[in-house]
Parts: sequence; C-alpha cells; structure tokens
Amino acid sequence: MRRDLKLLWLDLRTRKGIVFIFLVQAIFIMLLLGHSVQKVVEVKSQISKIDIMQNKEAYIITDSTPDEDVSRMMEDESILEKFSSMLNYLEDENVEYSTHYSFPLYSNGKDVLESQTFVSNEVFEKNHVKAESGRILEENDFLSKGETIPVVIGYNLKNCYDLGKTYDFQSSGNSEFFKGTVVGVLQKNSVYFDLASVIFTESLDDSVVIPIFKDYSPNYMTFAEYDMAIGHLTLFVDNDEQLNKIRNKFDEEKTFTNQFVNVSDKTREYNEISRNRLIIVGGFSLIILAFMLVCLWITFKKVIAKSMREYGIHMLCGAAPRNLLKRFVMFVYGVLVIGYVIAAVVVKNLEINLIMLAVAVVIGLVVLIYPFVKIKKLKIVDIIRVQS
Repeated sequence: MRRDLKLLWLDLRTRKGIVFIFLVQAIFIMLLLGHSVQKVVEVKSQISKIDIMQNKEAYIITDSTPDEDVSRMMEDESILEKFSSMLNYLEDENVEYSTHYSFPLYSNGKDVLESQTFVSNEVFEKNHVKAESGRILEENDFLSKGETIPVVIGYNLKNCYDLGKTYDFQSSGNSEFFKGTVVGVLQKNSVYFDLASVIFTESLDDSVVIPIFKDYSPNYMTFAEYDMAIGHLTLFVDNDEQLNKIRNKFDEEKTFTNQFVNVSDKTREYNEISRNRLIIVGGFSLIILAFMLVCLWITFKKVIAKSMREYGIHMLCGAAPRNLLKRFVMFVYGVLVIGYVIAAVVVKNLEINLIMLAVAVVIGLVVLIYPFVKIKKLKIVDIIRVQS
C-alpha cells in the first residue's frame, strides 16, 4: 500500500498540467450535475404538490379594478369595514380558504436580509410546509392576537433568532411594534404557491412568518394589507352554489372588481411551465455532460499515451496488469477526491454534496473503461517498440 501511495504521488507530481485540466473538468461536472439534479428534484416536487391542489374545487381571485376606482376606495371612510366584512363572511360561513401577503426584504441589522410574510392557517397545510426544529404555526395561533405573537422563521434566518426567545418586531404593514416568540424554524427551500402571481412559488427561506388572525376588524389591517389579503385569496368550495354566494357577497360590498378563476386553469399553466423548465435543465445538463466526458476521455487518453514507456518498465519490473489497473484507479480517484473536496467546500449543501459524491464515482468508472481495455491488450514488446 505504501508503494502504491508513492506511485500515486509520483503520477500527480509529474503530470501537473494534465492533472489540473482533469481536476477542473471533474469539478465542473460535479457542480453542474449536482445543481441540475437538485433543480430537477425541486421542480418535480413542486409539480406533485400543485397536482394535489388541482384535484380540489378551488378558485383564486383576480383583480381588474381600474385605478380611478382604487383611488375612490382609498378615500372611502368605510372601506376597511367593507374589507373586514368580506373576510368575516368567509369565517361565518365556514368557507375553507387560504391567503397571504408579504413585504419586501429589508436589513434586520444582522447582515442578513429578511422579509415579513403574513399567512392564514391553511397556507402551511396546503403547501406541506414543515419545520426543521420547533413547530409550524398551528390552528390556535390564528384565533386572536395576544400580548405576544407566535412566529416561525425561514431556514436562512436560523442563526439570527433563537428558538423559544421573544423579540421586538416592527410590522411592515402598519409600522406598529409587537412582541413575537419564535416557535419554529422552517425546513430549507420551504415555499408556498401564489397562484395569483406570475412567479407561482414564493420562498420562505428569508422570511419571518406571522399569522393572519381570524378575528377581522376594520382596523386590524391597513388598506394595503386588506388589498393583498383579498387579492391572494384561494377559496376551496363545496359546490357552485357556495361559490355564487361568496361572489354575491363580494359584489355587494362594491369594493374591487373581482373575477373568480378555477385553480385547475392556473395549475395546468404552471405544470406546463415547470415541465418545460425540466426539459430545458435536463437537456442542457446532458449536452454539457456528454461534452465534458469526451474531454475527460481525451485528457486521460493523453495521460496513458505519454506514460506508456513508464508502464512498460513497471511491467518489466514484475508488475501484473492488475497492478497497473490499481495504479490507474488510485490516480483517477485521487484526483476526483481532491476535486470533490474542493466542490463540497464551495457548495456547503449536504444534499448536493451527496449527489456530487455519486457523480464522482460514476465519472471514475467511465474514465477507467479505456485503461481497463488497454491494459488487457497490453504487451511489453509493443510498448518498447512504440516508444523506441
């Protein structure tokens, strides 16, 4: 084993140029495939989640209110009462719904950007949002506002807040301060679907997630908050009759000009976009992979060609073909281990690192096909004849 390590060090030291090229190519392939596979898994996961929603009789509300009507509503002193009446109607009639709204990123003074995302109870349930530690917001957390408000934080903020500790927050909606107790940290890459948006999915990784309480009162939210909460409603109705009653109630309040759009129309659009992304990512990755593997093959072929005389001398000294193959294996995987360590340090993601480890093993097996075939046919006489 000691002799094998010496030969490995000799191979790495005497072929620095080719080793460097081999190393760069291997790192590139590992990073490319690692990220590509993760992206494919994420897209497939999102498709499966939204397919579940597609099986329900759900509707979203789209707003086509003219600007002049919005200006009129902002001057209406009773507008907040009308907004609260619309949402209270959903509660009184036991309509299943979800809504959310968020405010842009801002600095929290800890060199981290964060946003505030307000959600109803059903957002976590419908989007299968889970906690990495602690818990997610539960039904009792949404009933009424107390002296302290339970909040959960996104994965990227877990080093900014301590689980179970109470902090002073300033609401981005009404600028009021409130005390929030951190009850949970969300899993990495937690998202929720915003079917009323062009983007469709919104990340919670950088968010402080705050409950929307069900005791809607006129002054509970500002005009902008009610606007966003109603505009992001998703209604899960039992039948057309229930939907028509909701539509009539909303029309009766004479606020926004709303249209009720079946979620299945939106999910079909999202699925088509997601699957197209999947094809593009997969196709691009395969093309790059094929090109890089060819480059690796050519690089390694040059290594063998330049070292044939040395391998012949090795065999003259008593080395069997299996000893040469062992030397190749140690050389290839020695370079790949170095490349993997560098790539893993760059990525710092366990899931991608495991994928890259598997990629490194596969790359090694593919690259070793050529020397395996070559060694089986190797004759010392031919090596000496070629080199002389």
